[in-house]
Amino acid sequence: MSNGTIINIRDVPTDCAVRRRPGRPRKVYAAIVDESDYNLAVARLRDDHVARGPLVSGDPSPLDVIEAVVIEAAREAAALGFNARRTEERGGDSAKISSRRVDALMRVGQLILERDRLRREGGVVAPDLIEKLKVLFLGEVEGTVRETLGDAGERFISKLKAALGSADGAWNRA
Repeated sequence: MSNGTIINIRDVPTDCAVRRRPGRPRKVYAAIVDESDYNLAVARLRDDHVARGPLVSGDPSPLDVIEAVVIEAAREAAALGFNARRTEERGGDSAKISSRRVDALMRVGQLILERDRLRREGGVVAPDLIEKLKVLFLGEVEGTVRETLGDAGERFISKLKAALGSADGAWNRA
């Protein structure tokens, strides 16, 4: 094998290569990736992404918070619409996805109305309204995470509670 050629294989990790002679190889061995290492790497990337989020890392105003929530809720509603269309194309039942999309669009509308009301009032927001919005938002996120991830979402929920400073009891009033 002294005259072998190194050939990188497409769609295989870059550290995987085959040293072979000219002609068709007998076997190609891919790098073995441990599932727990992969899940740990994904968790680290997710935690880094969450930590850099503008609502977690800074001190945003109530209008900034509502604006960010409106944008993210609208993106989620658009993604749900895409999923519903794909499910219908594949002959599946998209009723549950469509109802989740309608709920998301209704919440986007409610948040837009609340944002416009706050702008008309000059951005002065009563603390009880901020707490109410926080409780509603956290309750919705918690419900969605538990529905989507089940018990695996508990770690995310506890980190979110800590990041948003829910030690003041606002979470418990939801």
